[in-house]
Amino acid sequence: MRYHSINGDIVADEDAHLYLGDIGFRRGYAAFDYLRVVAGRPLFLEDHLDRFERSCRLLELTLPLSREGLKVHLRQLIERNELGDAGVQLYLTGGVAADGFTPADPTLAIYVGPIRWLSPELYRSGAKLITHRYRRDLPEAKTTNYLMAVSQAGRIRREGAVDALYHDDGLVLETTRSNVFVVGEGGALATPGEGILKGVTRTNLLRALAGEVPVEERDVTMVELRAAREVFITGTTKGALPITAIDDQAVGDGGVGATTQRVMTLFEEWVARYLEAAGVI
Repeated sequence: MRYHSINGDIVADEDAHLYLGDIGFRRGYAAFDYLRVVAGRPLFLEDHLDRFERSCRLLELTLPLSREGLKVHLRQLIERNELGDAGVQLYLTGGVAADGFTPADPTLAIYVGPIRWLSPELYRSGAKLITHRYRRDLPEAKTTNYLMAVSQAGRIRREGAVDALYHDDGLVLETTRSNVFVVGEGGALATPGEGILKGVTRTNLLRALAGEVPVEERDVTMVELRAAREVFITGTTKGALPITAIDDQAVGDGGVGATTQRVMTLFEEWVARYLEAAGVI
């Protein structure tokens, strides 16, 4: 049996319910975050809580627990579920609004579930992206607004891709759930720096690459993307994933490049060092 949390109460799976009048459901108004638990330890916890708190502030929602209180509660939930490896989803909704629209007392919900991993073959041979012109509302916040992402799911599946890459006004932005990195003709590594959600994996990858592989955070054009020698994406359930095709065009020579391979190794080492040093929450 799995256990979740509603407003600080740990409840069994069948008892985890939200009130129908909550505008997280009625209007899709809620902050969201997703983190991995590895061998009972939350990966990059402080970074995830930083982002979750920032998203809540951008939505003008107030968390009912302090940072320390939330960490204690997460530890209790992890212990109650006897978690080894799993995914934990944090939600702060707009609450039950008397007029069905205006945020009221927020609802804090925490959902525990399994992680669905990509095939290991994709890390050896690379994956495909499709492109879609779109810029998310309030991109600096991670919210439950996945309307465009879910609407693209059928096309992603039909075209044999792993994700859809958003772009607008000639600029590369992000995928539906990941950040994007490109390696140009001169070997320089770049990633979009504005108008995106800066992912926790992206943040830690930049730390892992510091002093090893120079990275520019700047506007990246679609022209650059099409001419890139290598492309990879980053995310909580992906790590660093090589991309070897975009739409119907191969990236570079169609194989996983040397820079991407080095990045993957450096990030795996970074994660291993983090977990080795991590104690309880």
